[in-house]
Amino acid sequence: KIADSPAVYFLDANDVRHIYPTYSVWQSYFGADFSSVETVEGTVLSSYDLAVNVPMKEGSLMEVESLTKYYKVGAEGTLQWVKSEATLVELFGADWIDQVYYLQAGFYSYYTVLDPIE
Repeated sequence: KIADSPAVYFLDANDVRHIYPTYSVWQSYFGADFSSVETVEGTVLSSYDLAVNVPMKEGSLMEVESLTKYYKVGAEGTLQWVKSEATLVELFGADWIDQVYYLQAGFYSYYTVLDPIE
């Protein structure tokens, strides 16, 4: 990240940067821990190509604002709607509601929706 900016990026093995588009996406990987984040000069940050956003962490439970559905996040930004509360409990435990990460509707199109989980 750069000083005086809340934006945080991930630098991949090919030195390409990817932004964590929301705090919830960051939390799905690291909770509230920012200890691994380095602050660099803007010229250093801009020297890296910018690519796709970091998706919610695989295995997370996500709700998109304005949709009343809960999705299990899969590999490479795929989503599966979990159709029943019983299945939510089976997959995430009795405290499943406490594990939900929220995503603004504007980022929904970055994900690929697969068949629902019955």
